[in-house]
Amino acid sequence: MPAALSGALALAVRRLGSAATLGAALAVCSLLAACGGTAPRTVARARRPVDEASQLAGQLPRRASRCVVARPSRLSPGQRALVQQVAQAGPLAWLGALEIRAYASASEVDADGRRSEVILLRASDPLERVRAVLSAQPYLDLVWDGEARSCDEEDCAERVAHAEVLVDGTVRIRVGREADALAGGTDARRILSPCQWLAAGARDAIEVSAAASELPGVEREQRVTRLERARVTAEETLLTDGPASTQRALEVLEVGGFAVGGAPLGGPWRTVSRLAHPDGVISRLEAGLDDLALRRGDEQRLSAALRYEDALERPLSAAEVDVGDGEAVLRQAAPHLERLRELRGEERLAAARALGALLSAAHDALPDDGAVALRLARLRLDELSDGDGAATLAAEMATREPSAVEDWRLLEREGRALSASPELAALLVRDGVTSARDAERVAADVIAAQRAGVAYPWSEGAVVAGQRLELLAARAPTTAVQPVR
Repeated sequence: MPAALSGALALAVRRLGSAATLGAALAVCSLLAACGGTAPRTVARARRPVDEASQLAGQLPRRASRCVVARPSRLSPGQRALVQQVAQAGPLAWLGALEIRAYASASEVDADGRRSEVILLRASDPLERVRAVLSAQPYLDLVWDGEARSCDEEDCAERVAHAEVLVDGTVRIRVGREADALAGGTDARRILSPCQWLAAGARDAIEVSAAASELPGVEREQRVTRLERARVTAEETLLTDGPASTQRALEVLEVGGFAVGGAPLGGPWRTVSRLAHPDGVISRLEAGLDDLALRRGDEQRLSAALRYEDALERPLSAAEVDVGDGEAVLRQAAPHLERLRELRGEERLAAARALGALLSAAHDALPDDGAVALRLARLRLDELSDGDGAATLAAEMATREPSAVEDWRLLEREGRALSASPELAALLVRDGVTSARDAERVAADVIAAQRAGVAYPWSEGAVVAGQRLELLAARAPTTAVQPVR
């Protein structure tokens, strides 16, 4: 079908109403092609080959707000990587590792913004290879029929994609909480989905797509994309509810340059022409393969630069750092600690252990470095819940740094309190915090306060202060109060 005709066909079919069938669409096409012709002749025609893309489009859910149909195997792997930049189909359709003959998808977004999608595809590759390649995609947490997955129902519904092989060899993938309902949805008012008649009417297209529009007065947005020599061309049609909406849509396109889906055109697309019709607007777009190659090269270079930047900021392990350089170790501890603030649960514990390994190696290499030892002691107290380990380190450093002995002894007591060690009472007496008579009671009170979330210096100070107030109250002389006469 000529490129200029498919948009006109869409507008003509739109006039037939929402119950238009493929037969009606093709009838319009025949009428348009026959205008001005002579009497019909009976001509023997070869049977047209089966179009698998149209077949898959016929299996798409009817109630989806967006659909895409593609014929990826018509492009070389290199061309697929370029076309993907301007395509409506997701990256799964354009995999260079598979020969996907036909691809179709339908998606819906619920009121909470959660997306559900059904994907259908047929490939020329052996099924074992198809399963292996699809399962290796990092953006798909794929579970095939018959496979078990250890996750709760709520988590699986949000995260896991379910794949199965249908009787005809089609692979079906369901993604999202409402994918099952979407896959089984029907709409008696529509015999054909927009993508079905678009795919059947544009068999030379590499991709067709249709979506419910968010533009005022626009009922549907659709696109037919072709590869024409060294260019990717797209015919984009906005179907409106009347001339006034058409004029508004035209103004939006002229001012903002919006494409299907409400995304700004920009990028590699160039608008070649735009035709306004009472029932819609037809725009012709194009992008050169050379421009797409340059754009892809720019994206690859940017991605490499970002990976390099991430590598510079990535926390290094003990094996990657000169643990004999205390300043270098402390500089590397900073990104570790920054990452700790962003993590929770087991991931946070694993990151803390990695930092602990680095600081322990540095302490072994630099046993007299107080800054490294202090960072290690605090990590053991604050992240690893290793009170005894922190106390042992603090006791060692108290002998190495006599000038800071009081600080290290405080850390030693904090460590023993964290582990609820019976040694805490003896340490309180040794350091003159309390008397031997009251040591057990003070130790128990300090441990209870720390478990309640009070920082150790505060808990120890509060308990000791309370003890001293009690002592002062006991020693104060009692004075009889004389009544006022």
